[in-house]
Formats: sequence, structure tokens, C-alpha cells
Amino acid sequence: MRVGRVLLVAVALAAAGVGGVTAWRRAGATQRDGKDSETRDRYATVQRGDFNIALEIDGNLDAIKHHMIRPENRTGRYGLEIVELVADRSAVKAGDVLFRFSEEKHVIEQDRLQLALADEQTSLNLAEQDLDMTRAGNLSSIRAAYDQLRSAADALSRYEEEDARRTRSELQTAIQSARAKLSQTRTELSAARAQLSDAQMQDPDRVAELEKLVRDKIQAVKTVGDELDKASGNLRIFKQYDHPQKMRTLQESLTKAEMALQRDLVNAAGNLVKDQRVIQNHRERIRQVEEELTQMATIRKALVLRAPTDGIVTMGDPNRRAWGQPEEIKVGSTFGEGQVIASIPDLSRFLVRVDLPEEFRSRITTGLRAILRSKAVPDLVMEGSISQIAAMAQNVVHWDRSSPKIYPVEVATETMDPRLMPGMTMRVEIIVETVTNVLHLPIEAIFQREGKTFARVKGVTGVEERPVTTGRTSNSFVEILSGLEAGERVTLYQPGVAK
Repeated sequence: MRVGRVLLVAVALAAAGVGGVTAWRRAGATQRDGKDSETRDRYATVQRGDFNIALEIDGNLDAIKHHMIRPENRTGRYGLEIVELVADRSAVKAGDVLFRFSEEKHVIEQDRLQLALADEQTSLNLAEQDLDMTRAGNLSSIRAAYDQLRSAADALSRYEEEDARRTRSELQTAIQSARAKLSQTRTELSAARAQLSDAQMQDPDRVAELEKLVRDKIQAVKTVGDELDKASGNLRIFKQYDHPQKMRTLQESLTKAEMALQRDLVNAAGNLVKDQRVIQNHRERIRQVEEELTQMATIRKALVLRAPTDGIVTMGDPNRRAWGQPEEIKVGSTFGEGQVIASIPDLSRFLVRVDLPEEFRSRITTGLRAILRSKAVPDLVMEGSISQIAAMAQNVVHWDRSSPKIYPVEVATETMDPRLMPGMTMRVEIIVETVTNVLHLPIEAIFQREGKTFARVKGVTGVEERPVTTGRTSNSFVEILSGLEAGERVTLYQPGVAK
């Protein structure tokens, strides 16, 4: 119906724009005359003054600002199902509950998180105990490895500084003793041989005894020489074999002890890192679960939407056209995060939304003055101005590209009246031009016949037809360029009277 009215007005305005009295005006006048028999006696006076050329279009009253009621973008992944709501068009106070959403799934999830938190805390305690045991085990292993290393180092040091020196000294002493004994034995052998030589010459009876003594001394020299060779050989074997082998063995033991200690240190560090990582994972999980619980508490609070201000609640999104409005909002309806469910208009300032036919787009600009009248409050007349014109045209039927195109226009007004409510139908008269200081008549006072324009002028002897020249025309008045004078009275259109 609204589109039909807009198109009808468009046709009427187009006809009025060329300055003629259109058929639809006459038809409208005929209907009025049919309702009022006194129309035949009506007159109008030619006046000099001002009148407005305007476009008249119906629009809808709306608040400049709406407090949008929508769930926050953090209400979880469980959907939003209404379980409680206020009635549409209810008067509310700031803080009143508007909507309450189901929290059943949120309660279940919160219980699950609390159990998960308790499990993680228990696991953390066990992991911390494991860490204490690991530290104790590491300390024992490292201490044993240090003891082995110290023992190996002590053995090597003791051998180098004590045992090897003592053995070397003992072997060298044995050689020196053998050499001294060999020298002594050789001296005794020389003495025995001298005695034998003397006895052979002076005491033959002792020759046999001294010969035996010489043989014994020769054997003693040989025995002591063998002992010296053995002592020398022992020192040589010690230097070449025993000492180097013992040193290698002790050094290998020291190296192994060092490697064992290093391995135990690395293992200890690895065990600590592993246990600490387990503990850190549990702590991180506890932190995450605690954050989720905090978020869940916040989410549950957000499942109750309260009025941000005093006002009247209107269900649905005021910025969506009628074809895009959701179905009835009721208990059980579901919504998504951030979706506008309702609004509370700010009634301190209003605007009127108008769908301007595209053929009139070139005739208006922002800032043009407009007269606003409410069909619901006939005695109220407001002034406003065009505050916004859409940059691009839209089809009246959004899915039908062949439907007429319109430009959404906003007309702002500073007027406030408690009787006004968003959604009221408003008659908008956009002042395109103000014609000043001209003769003019109501548009019903002239008519056309055979391509000429006439007026029926009341004179002394009666009513006479007089040709007139007209200029600019509005929906109500027509400019008189010639043919009439100010103060003359002209009959208005009378249906059924021949022209």
C-alpha cells in the first residue's frame, strides 16, 4: 500500500510540475464535491504573497538513536534460547530484565570444568611429589658419582705421588744393595784368591781349604750378579710396563668416573626438566580451566539482558526492513551472538524515514526544509530538514530488479511531543522552492479547455470566464502571470458545471 501511495503521488507531482490542472486533482475535487454540496458556492480571492512548491510523501517516524538490545559476543557456543522475556511495547526502567536465556548447557559445562580443575590440581600435586623424588634420586646418583670420581682421582694421585715413587725407590735401592753386595763379594773373592796363592807357596796344607773358599766366593759373585741383574730388570720392567700400565688403568678409571658423573648430571637435568614440564603443563591447564570458569561465570551473567535505560521495548531490529524482520520473538526462540533482538528508542529526538521515488532525486538536496504532519496526531505540525540521502537507489522489492527504485531519505526534526511514537506514519512535505511576492490562486480555481487555461471570475453582473496565464505550480497553489488582479474573486472547481 505504501508503494502504491508513493507512485500515485509521483504521478500527481509530475503532472503538477508542468503547470497544468491534472485529471487526478479534478477527480479528487469531484469526490470532495460529492461529499459536500456546498462546494458549488466556494470562492477564492486572488492574493499576492508567497507559497511553497513541495513534494509530499509518506514516511515513518523513527528515533534518531536506538539502544540496541543484543547478546554479547561472548555468550558461548551453546546457542541462545529465550526462556523469559518482556512483552513487546512494554514500558521498562533501567536495569529491568528484558530477556533471560537458557543456561542449562552452561551449567553442565561449568560442572565439567570444575571436575577438570580438581583433576588437574590432583595431578599437579602428584607431579610435584614426583619432582621431589626425582631431585632426591638425582642427588643420590650425583653424590655416588662424585664419590667414584674422587676415589679414582685419589687413587691416581696416590699412585703417582706415593706408590709409584715408593716402588721406584725400592727397586733402585735393591739395585744399589746388589751392586754394593757384588762389590763386596768381588773383594772377598780377590782376597780368597790372594790367600790361595800365598798358601800354595807357603802353606800347602791350606790349599784345599782356600780353593774351596775361592770356589764359594766365585759362586757368591755369580749369585750376587744375578741378583743385580734381577733388580735392574725389575726396575726396567717397572718403568717400561708396570708403571705405564698402572697409570693408564687409573687414568681410565678417572675418565670413566668423570663420564659417569657427567652422564648422571645430564640425566638429572633431563629428569628435572621432564618433571618440571609436566608440572608446567598442569599449571597451564589449571590456568586455562580457571579462565574458562571465569569466562563461564561472565557468560552466565550475560545470559540476562537488562534495560540500559528507561523507555519502551520494541521487539526486532529497527534497522531492518519489514521483509527482513525475524519471526515472532517468544519463549523458545533462538538467536546468535550479537544479533539485535529488540531496541529501546531514545524518544528525545526523532527523524522520519522516507522512500523517495528516483524521478524526484534531482530535485532535493540535504538541508532542504520539510513540514511534517502526523496522521495519528492531526493537530501537530513539525518542521525538519533533510539530513541524509542514500548514495545509491534501491529497488522497492529488494529481490525484484524490475520493481520501482527509491532513495532512502532521512528527515531530522528537533520537535518533541509525548504523543509521538516510533513507527507512526508521517506526511512529509519537502519544500523544493518558495515562490515569493506573486499573484496566486488555489489550483482548483483554474481549468483548461482546448489547450487554454481559464478562471471563472465573479463580477458585478455574474461569473465570467477569463483566460489566464499561469506560472509555477505547487500541490495547492498556482502562480498567475496575467489575466487576474489581486483581490478578484474566482470560483473554485465545480463538478458538473460546463467550462
